[in-house]
Amino acid sequence: MRPRGLIYSLVLSTVPTRAWESILNVPSRKGLLPAAGGGQDPQEQFMLCRRRRAGSVVALGSWSEEVCRGTGQLRSRADCHAQGHWHRSVHIWFYNPDEREVLVQRRSLLKDTNPGRWDVSVGGHVAGYDDVMASAVREVREELGVSVKPSDLEEVGVVATEARGPGYIDRELKHIAIYPWRGRLQQLQLDPAEVTEAEWMPWVEVHRRLIRGDREFVAFNREYIDLLNHVLLQRFHSFH
Repeated sequence: MRPRGLIYSLVLSTVPTRAWESILNVPSRKGLLPAAGGGQDPQEQFMLCRRRRAGSVVALGSWSEEVCRGTGQLRSRADCHAQGHWHRSVHIWFYNPDEREVLVQRRSLLKDTNPGRWDVSVGGHVAGYDDVMASAVREVREELGVSVKPSDLEEVGVVATEARGPGYIDRELKHIAIYPWRGRLQQLQLDPAEVTEAEWMPWVEVHRRLIRGDREFVAFNREYIDLLNHVLLQRFHSFH
């Protein structure tokens, strides 16, 4: 029976969990608590995108630099999240077509949004005027220690999302991609500043928990979930 999780021990583990939840305001199983900053640069610059309707699918399949319809202006992470400016991000889902599973990561307790929750395999903002695909490749390497080429990632589409929490409004154009991977969890080199744990989960379980708004997971809007589900089911069927 293969290992189901890969956990990186942090120095924080020497302090009782409840104490750190109180200090860092991480979410507990009983509900969402206010998020505290840390582990991320509040002055990191993001390119502003034109306003979109939250929940809309703004592109299917291939990504396009025109999706953002950038204003040419840059704003800091802190300003984007405080003012609700639209900006770019990447989401890459690793999936095992043989087991019909997806790789999920538990976000670091130092994240400024959704600390300690299960999330997409790899996710991150696109800094400055950086190329979206180049950012996706870099995020995969930085968060999981896996090297991929742009041609390895299948572009699924772009969804406009909005998430609100204590002190922030996070509006993103999420560029979604999937990547077939049959590697072992022990091959991953997790960045503890970004990820504390990675685990394979059946997609049917992840899908069900996302639909019902399970607080152990980062919330995704229905359009995002439906698009990802449609593509993954096609890929699972094509391998059988």
